[in-house]
Amino acid sequence: MNADSQSFPNQWKSSSRPARRSPGCLILGFLLGVVVSVIALMLVVVSAGSDRPALVTPQSSGNDAIVVQLKKTYLSQIIQKNIKTMPDAGVPGQITNIQITMVHGSTITLSGEDQFSVLGFSITKPFTLTLQPVVSSCKVGVHVLHADLQGIPVTNFVVSVESQINQQLQQMNLADLPSGFTYCASGVRTEPDAMIVSYSATPQ
Repeated sequence: MNADSQSFPNQWKSSSRPARRSPGCLILGFLLGVVVSVIALMLVVVSAGSDRPALVTPQSSGNDAIVVQLKKTYLSQIIQKNIKTMPDAGVPGQITNIQITMVHGSTITLSGEDQFSVLGFSITKPFTLTLQPVVSSCKVGVHVLHADLQGIPVTNFVVSVESQINQQLQQMNLADLPSGFTYCASGVRTEPDAMIVSYSATPQ
């Protein structure tokens, strides 16, 4: 008996044919991925919170000593610089195509697109952020009122962006103004092309 005709036990035989996954397993895996994604999205919605209430902020009395205009271009640079930190705050992806809109005496609205990946698929969703200009403790800043990702609220995730923007706004140097006075931000409003900040000057 030659070796070619010799039979071996089945457990000794090897097969070069790779194991095939049945269509049912592939469909089940896909559905499981979809379910996990939906559950994760629901957790985001539950934890993201709704809109925050507006703050009461003073308006200019008309008798202020100094009026400063923060032009829309400058505000756009500050906001766009800090919006890049949003993934660290829990908002996935990257915000692109950012546009800033301001109207007389109202809020600052930022719109853009959030690009992120789910199960290997690239997804782009519209993103909206609404900021309220405020004055508190003689300092000017912004207050996050609303943020959403295609209608899904993500306001709580972007609160950290508020403090970062305010840090830069409050770095405006008033030390070069004439000494002998205490300067205090006393009012703020928006115009289509600028945010207007009023300062009072109290003799020391």
